Amino acid sequence: MIGASLNEDSIARIPDNHVQRLKRHIVKAGDIVYSRRGDVGRCVLITQKEDGWICGTGCLKVTLDTTKVHPSFVFYILQRKESVEWVDNHAVGSTMPNLNTGILSNIPLFIPPLSVQQTIVSILSKYDTLIDINTKRIKLLEESARELYKEWFVRMRFPGHELTKFVKGIPEKWKVEFIGDLCTTIGGGTPSTSNANYWNGNIKWVTPTDITSKQSLPLIYIEGRITESGLKNSSAKMLPAGAILMTSRASIGFFGICKEPVCTNQGFISIIPNESFLRMYMVYNLMTRKEEIVSNANGATFLEISKSRFRKMEMLVPDVKTLSIFEEKCSTLFETVYNLELQNQTLAATRDRLLPRLLSGELKVKA
Repeated sequence: MIGASLNEDSIARIPDNHVQRLKRHIVKAGDIVYSRRGDVGRCVLITQKEDGWICGTGCLKVTLDTTKVHPSFVFYILQRKESVEWVDNHAVGSTMPNLNTGILSNIPLFIPPLSVQQTIVSILSKYDTLIDINTKRIKLLEESARELYKEWFVRMRFPGHELTKFVKGIPEKWKVEFIGDLCTTIGGGTPSTSNANYWNGNIKWVTPTDITSKQSLPLIYIEGRITESGLKNSSAKMLPAGAILMTSRASIGFFGICKEPVCTNQGFISIIPNESFLRMYMVYNLMTRKEEIVSNANGATFLEISKSRFRKMEMLVPDVKTLSIFEEKCSTLFETVYNLELQNQTLAATRDRLLPRLLSGELKVKA
């Protein structure tokens, strides 16, 4: 697994005058925070950056005795597959898994002497440092692509704009079209969970968590797998490499692009542009319109935007030459981000293989 981190892009804020009232929920560097419901196996280690933040009602805070344990060591242990599965198996609730402090208090942990913990952390943290460097590069590259979109298509400073005639604020060769006329839209589905023959196959099956839990466009790590039989006996559809995946229910307007064929559950509208040069323009256009997409959603239990409503939304379409140049530039950035994500996955896998070997004594640790 790749080390978890907090994404503050859409995090809630509270006024300063509420902090004192909620002071017992303040997190400190070294605390570990779990999701109280849903994907309960995931946790994050609070760093100096998040020190002083407030732990919301949807989370549980774990404060460790640092005279006995190193917080980073405990975090590494809690991210192991065995620990995640233990938490998942002991969560309560029939509709959605839920955690409580009693469950977290009973997680079994193997704790060596503090000096050994510190040495293990010093070894494994080197991998985290490299991952962090790559992650910062990824963020800069993603920001570059978004800024390029704004420069060309919001500020209208695209190549040749000085010589372009504008009609009612739009370049004369550009036009407004319905999204449905620019692409094919495909939904997803979930095979019956009661049929074991539908699961753990070779087909990658994407769920919204695969996208909402990450902060970059390339979709590499996909947890779900279904079989050919599961695909045939559900409404899931195979999508070609390069399809744009957009979450369409509950958490709406998150995007990913996978470089290989995949299918999704019903929480997506997947977009296959009619022309290859439309792909990057469409995804960055839609990423800037999240509020508009959500405003077109409806539903009593949870919000969802339908394919028919999405297809009726309009999109400003530049000329082919401008789109092609933008596609080339952003595809290059995408490839660089993709390779950095692959490096991070390799680094994380190496780190995670080292931990059990260090714990078992297969690799000697000098305290």
